[in-house]
Amino acid sequence: MQVKLASYLIVMISSLIAFSSIASACGGYGGFRSFLVMEGEFEGSIVRGNQLIAIDPEGSLISTDLDWGTVRNYGRFGRNLLPHLDVQGDRACVATDSEICEISLKTGKLVRTHQHSQGKCGAVIVGDHKVFLNNGTSVAIMDMTNGATLRKINLMSHATKLDSISTQQAPIQHARAGDRLYIIRPNTRGVAVVDLKSGRRNKDIYHSMQLVPESLYFSEDTLYVIGASQSNGIRSENLTIITAATGKTKTSFPLSDCCKKPPAQLVSSPTEIIGSFDGGVLVSFDEKTLFFSKKGALVK
Repeated sequence: MQVKLASYLIVMISSLIAFSSIASACGGYGGFRSFLVMEGEFEGSIVRGNQLIAIDPEGSLISTDLDWGTVRNYGRFGRNLLPHLDVQGDRACVATDSEICEISLKTGKLVRTHQHSQGKCGAVIVGDHKVFLNNGTSVAIMDMTNGATLRKINLMSHATKLDSISTQQAPIQHARAGDRLYIIRPNTRGVAVVDLKSGRRNKDIYHSMQLVPESLYFSEDTLYVIGASQSNGIRSENLTIITAATGKTKTSFPLSDCCKKPPAQLVSSPTEIIGSFDGGVLVSFDEKTLFFSKKGALVK
């Protein structure tokens, strides 16, 4: 869903007033505030404190104050900046199809750029000098001091692919949990796991029913995965909840059960996990927003 932030903030403020009793009980607006902003606008955004850093629909790097709604627009730096950026302190790392850019959020200046060969990718900052570039089929580890590619991690070896794909078609979907990076690959069963400390690939996580993951979210030691399958033109989607450290599935169930509809009657709008709130996750499904607890219970 793409809407202008200014108009959406009006909805956000109204919603916060309406949900003030809920927020007080939960110790403040917290993730719910962030969810309201992210759900309305930006793919691959990052929240740090009260700041949301993202690439807006026009391709500019922006920082939004979640308390006041003020926006700082850093611009495009003459480039086509991609979403799924990362931020560490005052440093933002943003990729283009051919470059990785380091930008100072304090001065608003482009600090350095280096060429890469990952195509469309997302950036993950590790330590003071490394950045991991994920394009869905491989991860390149780069040294930001000199632009050297230290290693490439193949995400597709020993993976169950459904059909052939190219790098440029790969979706950029990853979630970070400390020293682990969980990655969705295109048309491929299971979630790839990369150890950011060692720079090596760990064992894939295969969730229930061997569905193809399409959306994932990490919160409070738990990995939430939307998986999909299609047969005879009928699309089915499951929400699977996994203990991240062990890769064990807690529960998995069809989202159609929550709406009392057979899969064939579902609306074809995108299904995705759009944020966390009070220990659970919010899922955009069939033009509705559903809230599931950490145990997978639908909260009405």
